[in-house]
Order: sequence, then C-alpha cells, then structure tokens
Amino acid sequence: MRKLHILLILLIGGIGVQTFTSCSSGGGDDKDDIGREWVLDGRLVNGYDGNDAWIYLYSDGDEGFVFWDDGDFAVIEWGDGEWDFYFGTWATSGSDLRLYAGSEIFTLPYSVSGNQLTIDGDVFIKTSGINLWAGIGGGGSSSSGGGGGSSSSGGGGGVDSRLVTGSGEAWIENISNPDDGIIFKSNGEFVLIEQEEPWEYDQRGTWSMTGNTLTLSFENGKVETYTYSLSGTQLTLERNGRTDVFVKTSGIYPLGGGSSSSVSLSTAVPDEIRTQFEQSMPLHTGNTPPDISGQYLADNFTLTGSSLSGDVIGREYTDKYVAFIREANGKLSYRSKEGTLLEEGSDDVTVEIVGSNNNFTAYFIATGVSNGISIKHSTVISGTLTSNGISNFHYGFVMLEKGSDPSNLVVPEKSYRTFKDGDGLAEKYNWR
Repeated sequence: MRKLHILLILLIGGIGVQTFTSCSSGGGDDKDDIGREWVLDGRLVNGYDGNDAWIYLYSDGDEGFVFWDDGDFAVIEWGDGEWDFYFGTWATSGSDLRLYAGSEIFTLPYSVSGNQLTIDGDVFIKTSGINLWAGIGGGGSSSSGGGGGSSSSGGGGGVDSRLVTGSGEAWIENISNPDDGIIFKSNGEFVLIEQEEPWEYDQRGTWSMTGNTLTLSFENGKVETYTYSLSGTQLTLERNGRTDVFVKTSGIYPLGGGSSSSVSLSTAVPDEIRTQFEQSMPLHTGNTPPDISGQYLADNFTLTGSSLSGDVIGREYTDKYVAFIREANGKLSYRSKEGTLLEEGSDDVTVEIVGSNNNFTAYFIATGVSNGISIKHSTVISGTLTSNGISNFHYGFVMLEKGSDPSNLVVPEKSYRTFKDGDGLAEKYNWR
C-alpha cells in the first residue's frame, strides 16, 4: 500500500471534528517544548484561489495536499465529481514538516526542489488548473459520517477551513466603529455577535458552503445565502446588492453564549473516557452559561473518582482556591492555588464555558513540562452558580498527551482524577 494512502487513513481517522488542539496551533512563530522554532515554509504555500495543489506523482491526479499561508492544510481527494477535503494545521522546522490532525501529530521529513515536494519519500508535483472550489466535498465532522459538511448543516457543501475562527477570534465589520461580527466554528455552527461593552452573543445557527456560496441557517428557521470571497484576513459577503467586509480579529471574547473556540468539551474530556469520568463528576452543557467570574474556596477537597490504581476515593486533599477573572476584552482567565502554595495560572490560557441557566462546565487546555517530560492536560470545573458561591463544585484533571516517558514518571495519557468540595459549596472568598 502506498505511503500516501497510509497517511490519508491516519489523517482522516485522526481529524474527525476538524479541531486541532496540539501543543502548537500550527503556523506562526511558535516554539515547542524543546525550543525548536516552527514556522511556515513559503515554498509549500498554495493560493487561496484553489487553482493549484501538490498532487501525488503516482496517482491519477486525484489526491494530494494543499498548504495555506494561515497555517491550515488539507488532504484532498477527487471523487464523485468534486474534491473532498480533510483539514488540519501545519508548520515546519528545518527539514521536518509537522501535521496536526485532531489529537494526532505527525512529524515527517520533507524537501522542496522547484515544483517538486517530497514528504517522507513520497513525491508531489505542484500542479495548476486544479479548480478546488468547483465542488467542496465531505471531510466534515465525524458526526456527519463524512458526508457534505456537518450533520447539523443539513447537508449541502462542506465548510471552508479558512473561515473557521480560533479561540478569541471573530470576523468583525471593517468599519470605524464596528458593532457586529461573526464566529464560524469548525463543527458547522456559527454565532453572530454584537458590541455591547464587551462583545455579546446575538443569534446562532449552522453554516455550510457550496462553491463560493455561504448559507447561514438560523435557529429560528431563517436561512440567508451569501456570495463570499476571501483575501488574506478579509472576508467579503454579498447579498441582495449589499456588500459587507469583515476582518479576522483577535482578542474577541463574547459573553453569554458558550465557547467561541474550536476547543470543544469533548477535546478536554475525550469521548473514550467521558462515560467513566461523568460517574464521578457532572458535566453540564448548553449555550447560555452564567458569568462565573469571581474567587472561590473549595475546602475539604475530596477525591471522587480516578482512573489510577492506588488512588483512594474519599481521601481529602489540601484546600483548593480558584479564581475566574474577566478581562477587559471579555476573555475569561484562570488562577488557582492549593493551601499556602504560590498562585498558579497564565494569561495565555482562555477558559471556555458551556452550560445553561446557572449550571456550567468551565474548561481549558494547557501544555507544560513535568519531570522533564512535555505534557498536555485539561482542567475541568463544573457546578451551579449561586449567590453564595458555586454549589455542587467539582474539579477534574485529564492527562491528554505526554512525551516520551520510558520510566513512567508521569501518569498515563487519558488518565484522570476528579474532586469535589467537601460540603458541596465552594463559597465566594477573596483570596488573591
């Protein structure tokens, strides 16, 4: 079997929901845990017009790669009269090409010579006249079964990954005093936002693409169709003779509508452990969570569940102090400490929150180093906001990924622990 086909299987299997949450976001000037600089090699970049792609030399011109200068890539396959797309993000360092697909990371040797790209021994030729947007195919989310777009979009086209906004990003009107914007999620959902000091959620629904046509299907049943075009970070929408221009903008954290990020709760608590995890910690979902900003104390901090042998359920640990901080731009950040230890937290971490009424689940994903080993883990907190604090306060930790650990110095991947406040209420407490 050709190596490209093996890679296709790995990528398609790893991508699933087009959500990429590895320790680097792919692209930009990130540095990984051993200090390597990951950048975008301009020699690999294809145009946004869909006219060129890297086509596998020994194929019938029906499979290959497309690399964009915003850090996204797509594996492409031709079938049933249209191109199918499987999206991910990419970066390069020296002679290594790194592809991020779901929770998977592939690091492969590569080289470029003129219009020839070699990836791990497979040769691709830069080919023009591809016309990728003649038909945008499946890929989609795993829930769509690989059909056309996400299952919630009601079929039609797929989703253009270039429109998808990351954490803290939105498409904002390109006018002097913008008061409207759009968030496109990789799962086929969209949210309209409005500027109300800070930004707030307005309307929501699902989105899909067919060629250069964007369809927005609102929750109230309304459907709007636009002609769209992209140029770098500028999005142009045309409908009924009106043209609106939006600019992809960072630092946007709307209130009152759940997460604007492509980081989903299922990324923080993977599906393979979720059932077991929820036996010892409730997870609330929904699009109307409360504003939990404030400081809290969880005393008699008690272990309620663990996947690790040797842990004693019911054991009490040092009191846990937590703080959710609402920044001026609406972003929710996190700080914590245990007992008399120093405060922990980072401005680089953005807390995502879902829920309804006063029930919520807040979560974030962070990377770091433990015992000299690189790790990626999630923190999850759930409960019900009350006037006195957070009732039914629960706290969870999941080890998502780790580097080479032959001596087992760090807990295994997909292992977890859950805790609760001993008396059921994490009371409001100004500890910072």
